[in-house]
Amino acid sequence: MNKILLIIKREYLTRVRKRTFILSTLLFPLLYLGVIFGTAWIGAKNVSRLNVALVDSSGYFNKGQFERANQADSSLVLSLVSYSDSLKNQLGDLGYDGYVVIPQIANWEGNLPKIIYHSPKKSGNAEDQIRGRLNMLWTDIKNEKLGIDESKKNIIRNSQFSVEQTDMVGKKSNVGTAKGIGFLSGTILPKK
Repeated sequence: MNKILLIIKREYLTRVRKRTFILSTLLFPLLYLGVIFGTAWIGAKNVSRLNVALVDSSGYFNKGQFERANQADSSLVLSLVSYSDSLKNQLGDLGYDGYVVIPQIANWEGNLPKIIYHSPKKSGNAEDQIRGRLNMLWTDIKNEKLGIDESKKNIIRNSQFSVEQTDMVGKKSNVGTAKGIGFLSGTILPKK
């Protein structure tokens, strides 16, 4: 028994004394933390505020809607303005990153025309941000026209199906628990 302990001790010390073992034990966790915090820092640093002028030829939108939406999410600021040549020529001087013109809309119940975002510089997700904000505001306008108040919106939000999975025998299964057990097994069990 004493010989086995001597062999285990010698094997352990020969592996632990190696420079690669010490470096990997100390540096990999630090490197891993550096990658996690570094990507979070870069992501937080790259958050920009987009300031867009909006020309409404349809007459459906008002400044109050934009002010409420801008207060809720300041990453995109839409400002209702009137169109002029100076808007197009002095866009940066007026403090705007670009402008959007909403054309006249004959029938609010029909298909909407495509809206173009005019900007001197390309922004990665500007189109998605503007589309999302305009569609949110347009939904509010449609709800108002259809007489859907806040209580009806809550009914629509709260009346949804929920699905629960069971196996063929009738026992409940929990996918989250199964995924957790699989993850732990994959990280704890030795790899060949």
